[in-house]
Amino acid sequence: MEKSNQFTWIKTYKELVEYLKNMKDRQKELISILEEVLGEKPKEKEKGLEFELEEIDPFTFLSYLNKRIREEKKTSNYPELSSKA
Repeated sequence: MEKSNQFTWIKTYKELVEYLKNMKDRQKELISILEEVLGEKPKEKEKGLEFELEEIDPFTFLSYLNKRIREEKKTSNYPELSSKA
């Protein structure tokens, strides 16, 4: 990989963090965005039980994206998020 092609996601992440700064009280909207981007309802597991998310904070939203989307798909999926901002 050429050096100029490394870390192409940095600009996208900066924009995403700016967007998320104002989303603290808009948890249902964040869950809907995750559903749209991931193509499925976001779920979590606790004590062996799986359940759909009902609330999420902006940092957990970002974390959820990071663990569910492989690096090469991040920049291709995030344009959907930028249209929400």
